[in-house]
This record gives sequence, structure tokens and C-alpha cells, in this order.
Amino acid sequence: MEESDNRWAERLRSGEPAALAALIDAYGANVYSLIGRVLQGCGNKEDIEECASDVFVSVWHRIREYDASRGSLKTWLLIIAKYRALDCRRSIIREARIAPIDWRTEPVASEDTERSVLRKAEMDEVWGMVDRLPTLDRTIFYRAYFYYESQETIARDLGLTRKAVENRLRRIRRLLKARLYSEREEGLSWS
Repeated sequence: MEESDNRWAERLRSGEPAALAALIDAYGANVYSLIGRVLQGCGNKEDIEECASDVFVSVWHRIREYDASRGSLKTWLLIIAKYRALDCRRSIIREARIAPIDWRTEPVASEDTERSVLRKAEMDEVWGMVDRLPTLDRTIFYRAYFYYESQETIARDLGLTRKAVENRLRRIRRLLKARLYSEREEGLSWS
């Protein structure tokens, strides 16, 4: 079913169940595959299926947040899938290591609000830098670190050697690190 993202989103926003079914048919395999890669080593088939279901329920409830000017419906869907899968992964790992609660001690936050805000700002900086990379490098970066695809798969799909992908990723990491460090140094000089 080929239709524009705007039309599809419009159908979902109007509460059309057939639109959700078509979305699942069109992108279910992509969502399932991404979740499987994120949960690899800690989740089972039922965890993947439950997480995929949660993704589509979330899309159904959050479709009003979709903004076509920021990217395709598929990309938005896969972003939701990635973060839902990461939450699921953390939950599975946490459940595997449940420790008895000591009610005599006060709970301690894992990180303070300031550190959380700073980390978010740093991530926004990094993603801004990634978005300014040349198209091929940006594609390789997203496929390796966002979609968790292997270097072999990326190389095959883009007509490159695995070594070329590996070298580009190494160069991108160095570039991002240098730019991030440089921007921090500039920020410190204004203090």
C-alpha cells in the first residue's frame, strides 16, 4: 500500500483501524527486526513481540505528535521502536537482577537533575553534528548506531567494503569527539 506519510497520518489521526493494520503490514518487519537487534542477548521472542505491540499502540496514541517536516513516518515509527526497545532492554536486565529492598535506607536518585539536563544537551549537540555530516557518513552512522546494523550489512547495502565502513565510522567518531571537545573549550573560554 503506497500512500504519502501525510495521508497515512491523517487516516491514523481520524482513528481508522485499517490504517493501523496497514502500517503494521508495511513496517512491522522493520520494527520487529530493530527490536530484535536491541534485545539481542537479553530478550526472547515473546519480549520482542510484546515490545512491537507496545510500539504500535504507542503510535496509535501518539500520532498527533508526528510532524512530517521533521522526517518520514517510517523514521518516526522506528525512533519510537528504538526507544521502546531500549526501555524494554533495561527492564529485562533490571528484572534479572532484582535485589531485596532495604526499607531502612532512603532511595538515592541515580543521577541528579542537572546532570540529566547536561547529558540531554550534549546528546542534542552530538545529533546536530551528525545531521551536518555528508550524506554517506550520516547514513553509515545512523545504520550502525541507531539501527544496530552490522558493518557487513551496511557495506553490502551501500556497495562498500566492510573495512571502508569501519574506517568511516572510526573517522566519524574522531570528528565528533574533536568537534564536541572544541565546542566545550569555546564554551569554557566565555565563562
